[in-house]
Amino acid sequence: MITEAMQLTLPEARLFSDALEKYRKLMAALGELLIVAAFIPLFLASLGVAQAAQIFIGGMAWTGLPAIKIYGQIVAGDEQRFAVTAATRQSSVVVLNSPGGDVDTAIAIGRMVRDLKFDTFVGRGGSGCWSACPLIWLSGRHAIVQRNSDLGFHAANVPAGTATMAQYLTELGLTPQQIRYILSTPQPDILLGTEKDARALGFHWQTVPSLFGGWRSCQAKYCVAVP
Repeated sequence: MITEAMQLTLPEARLFSDALEKYRKLMAALGELLIVAAFIPLFLASLGVAQAAQIFIGGMAWTGLPAIKIYGQIVAGDEQRFAVTAATRQSSVVVLNSPGGDVDTAIAIGRMVRDLKFDTFVGRGGSGCWSACPLIWLSGRHAIVQRNSDLGFHAANVPAGTATMAQYLTELGLTPQQIRYILSTPQPDILLGTEKDARALGFHWQTVPSLFGGWRSCQAKYCVAVP
């Protein structure tokens, strides 16, 4: 039953109806925009257009300790975003979860990591650190990797890029044999590093606890966090 207080005059009813119809159209348009927005990343990927990496301060698993996280494809301009984030000095460890990307940008970030004496960390929780991403990982004051995480290596997509990578790896102090190993696999193939290969190549590392921030006990250039 409609009470007198709820009754509308004819002009009021028309205004209410018009407003309701505009609201419905607005919601429909918003829904279409959200659908389009959802497909933009897929559309860009189909065109080969890379999106910038996510670079942010976030808590690490098990401890909540703050870390600078680099997630996703590394593209030109990410070095500027990294510089801004690093300047906050909220953390001195860089967590990497990236398929790689632009070599020059990765090297620029790597040099900042070295200059700031940041540690680098690759954990099992993500998709690993591949392609140009290990250039950053190798730059850490302490380069830490959780056992059974993925470190993937290959050459650049052009000879000049591979030469640039080799020059930077030499700058980091790697031996010619180690550099050949890292750059020997052509794209799009990937070589996943193993402890057996690393040992054969002359890499030496410290084994540290993985859980509850135990990796912070790393004192060597390279550390493997277990379990």
